[in-house]
Amino acid sequence: MGKQTMIKTILSDSPYTDANQSDDFLEIEIKGLGTLAEQGDGRTVLVEFYDDKWWVRVWADINQEDPTHIIDMSRALEHNRDIPNLEPTHYNCCQAPRDLGHMFGCPNNSENAGES
Repeated sequence: MGKQTMIKTILSDSPYTDANQSDDFLEIEIKGLGTLAEQGDGRTVLVEFYDDKWWVRVWADINQEDPTHIIDMSRALEHNRDIPNLEPTHYNCCQAPRDLGHMFGCPNNSENAGES
């Protein structure tokens, strides 16, 4: 017996006539899950671009007409990534570890001050 497909994605035309809605959205149909509006395998997850934002809408209760979860994906945008301010571990000039100080011969080493 072959492996059975349990999930299907459907790229659909938008049912909205709203100017803020994109033309397409992604629906996810999961075998055995349904919604109040659809009998059988319902499309319980929707990903859409609406009002200049990405949204995920989830129908987690088959007896609810409206989505049970609406997630604004704005904080997941790449430009929101927090990049830690890491202190460099080595000096750029001589590659000596910062905790050991500059190496002898490095122009930034205070022991070399006054040498030419």
